[in-house]
Amino acid sequence: MTKEFPGTVSTKIKAIKTIMYDCISSFAQFDFKFFIICTYHMDLGHLKGIYAAMKKAEQAYNCRVAEPWGPYFLNKEVEKREPKVGFDTKKELHAGFRETSLMKYQYPYLVDPSYKELQSIHRDLYSPRVVGKTFKDLGLTEGYVGSPARCDSNYGRWYFQETVDTYVQAALDLVDGKDVAPLPKFAQMIMKSPLWR
Repeated sequence: MTKEFPGTVSTKIKAIKTIMYDCISSFAQFDFKFFIICTYHMDLGHLKGIYAAMKKAEQAYNCRVAEPWGPYFLNKEVEKREPKVGFDTKKELHAGFRETSLMKYQYPYLVDPSYKELQSIHRDLYSPRVVGKTFKDLGLTEGYVGSPARCDSNYGRWYFQETVDTYVQAALDLVDGKDVAPLPKFAQMIMKSPLWR
């Protein structure tokens, strides 16, 4: 979706699937049994490649693979658990309040002060109507969806810890033989679109 912005490296879904599968299989041949995929990138095309690789690897090897952040984020767990921030965060999707807060907490020197002047911009990036469209097709010329100007480093600290806790719990569940939360049905349906190859 962001391929028109300078510096963006775009790959085909098949390439993501191949890279992920090759990485898992490289370790699985040495009897590694458990794999956690760590990604913040919730583009459904990206996740489609990851989940296809996970399924293929689990079928080919005696291993278990999980990607916990997609189910956490897309099932709206972040909205259920986050501290009160004084505004509706449901539309914070890309480089908005959450991600800018995380950067202000972890790497404040990388956040350009101009973020304070950015207006809030919202689009539904998970609507079937936007499948195959880029940010620029959707009028998102600045590369973000949300409210980066509202960022808060204290929220960023919470979000970072929530991320760590989510991955640790998924790893423990995987090792204990428990099911890890699946992607929600709407995401699974959209990912089946033939527009994403």
